Amino acid sequence: MAALALLTALGDSRAQIERFPRGEIVERVVSLSDSTQSYALYLPSHYDSDTRWPVLIVMDPRGRALPALRLFQAAAERHGYVVLSSYDTRSDQTVDPNRAAMSAMLDDIQRTVAVDPRRLYLAGFSGTARMGWLFADQLAGHVAGLIGFGGGQPDGALLTLFDLETSFGFFGGAGTTDFNYEEMRALDKWLDRVGLPHRFQYFDGPHSWPPEPLCSEALDWMQLLAMKTQLEPRDDAWLESSFDLRLGQARALETSGELYEAYLRYQAISEDFAGLLDIGDIAVKAAELERYGSVRRTVERMDDLTEWQSDYHERTLYPFVEMYRTSRELPSLERAVRQLRIEELQRRAAEGGDRLEAEAAMRLLEHLFVGMAYYEPEDFMRRGELERALGIALIAGRIKPDHPYVCRSVARAQAQLGRVDEALRALECLAASGATSADSLEGDPHLEPLRDEPGYREILSRLQGGNRVR
Repeated sequence: MAALALLTALGDSRAQIERFPRGEIVERVVSLSDSTQSYALYLPSHYDSDTRWPVLIVMDPRGRALPALRLFQAAAERHGYVVLSSYDTRSDQTVDPNRAAMSAMLDDIQRTVAVDPRRLYLAGFSGTARMGWLFADQLAGHVAGLIGFGGGQPDGALLTLFDLETSFGFFGGAGTTDFNYEEMRALDKWLDRVGLPHRFQYFDGPHSWPPEPLCSEALDWMQLLAMKTQLEPRDDAWLESSFDLRLGQARALETSGELYEAYLRYQAISEDFAGLLDIGDIAVKAAELERYGSVRRTVERMDDLTEWQSDYHERTLYPFVEMYRTSRELPSLERAVRQLRIEELQRRAAEGGDRLEAEAAMRLLEHLFVGMAYYEPEDFMRRGELERALGIALIAGRIKPDHPYVCRSVARAQAQLGRVDEALRALECLAASGATSADSLEGDPHLEPLRDEPGYREILSRLQGGNRVR
């Protein structure tokens, strides 16, 4: 990225951003250096060009710039962060578009924003969370913090690329039913070992950005770390208020009997505020809770479930996928469901007696689903193995019937196989889900055999809002 080298000159840049409003989102800014790139922009209400400002760059894996920016808007206003959120970042692409998006935004902030060159922050989810590690390495000395949800490091490997002597802080997490949840727990443990400043928070939910309060918490933690490392002037009133708020949350969890969660909160408080405030006996309280039987049992149970999930992958999922890719005769749908133990996992996920086991089963089902509804069919379609693409998508349909991923994959395979009626039924399912558009269908080359079919034109017309299709 040519623009990365320019960051060394950021200290001399002057703001040229007076035309943009303060305190409200500018929905689309076309990059000055690359007109193919655009982003949403947020300037704090008190922004002025005489002050150097931290900049947060948000990378959504589907280029959903506005909803991703809004997750951080309140905290950015509170702490004074300029935010750029790209329309062009992606994951799961055969060609990586993220370097061009990042280069354009980096070039623009040098031209337009009075940026503090030591305080660049990157936030990503899923595939763009992984890319954040690479960008942070390439921007060493300028990135002060990395925020990553639902995705660890590139290729699942624990990177040793970056120099820990010039490291940054990391705030991460995942939903409790996210198929990458265990990956994030492993990353947490690795960061403990290497000593990189970090904080993880998990939330109830699937593979997604977390709710806005947790994104705000991520930026709060970055602000606290900036004070600890003297990148930000110390604000005693804010430190005291933040400490009191988090201590109150930990005590409420303890009072309600959620001792494992309380233990994690006390431990985080003792680590985060050490050296900033008198934390009293917070570390002692965390150590005391750690010895409680219920806390120890929760830790052991989570480790056991991690092993169970790993065993499922090694003994059931991976052998099945290898067989499915190479076998001359494909298994029937019912046989595949049995081999993958899908009904067993569904029963475990539905049982309410053991929440941790139910969540672990849901994570396995989610992992199965996303692979068989999206990644595997994509790969088989690229290789022209249409029956395999169709068959594996139908397996995913036993986990989530009528999901848009399933409907799309089935429609594409059936269209290429020349089965017009089946393809149109799948397209009806996709259209009914609200998860596609006329442009998306028209841009899909796998649907070419359906273009002249009346049923296809009718679906397209409905997606276009009833406009007559030429």
